[in-house]
Amino acid sequence: MNERTFPTLANFLETWFCSAYDFDELGDVLARMRRLRAWENLAELRHEANALGDTPLATFNGFSHQHGGRGFTPARFAEFKRRLRAIEIEED
Repeated sequence: MNERTFPTLANFLETWFCSAYDFDELGDVLARMRRLRAWENLAELRHEANALGDTPLATFNGFSHQHGGRGFTPARFAEFKRRLRAIEIEED
């Protein structure tokens, strides 16, 4: 797992959902992206979340620490994937 295979997820963890945000703010961050009409980013984020498949938590946490410094518990990792995979895209 690296930035070349998951560039949008890396960017999301570094900028949109950096460690300055509490995990409980994930929904607010995704809502802000929708308000800003960041549809391409959201579509790619959903695609990359689906591509995570059964990525082990330790592997994902290593990636996350490189791109924003946040560590995930098993429950939060499952919730993170669920929310990103459920992103709905609107067409302009």
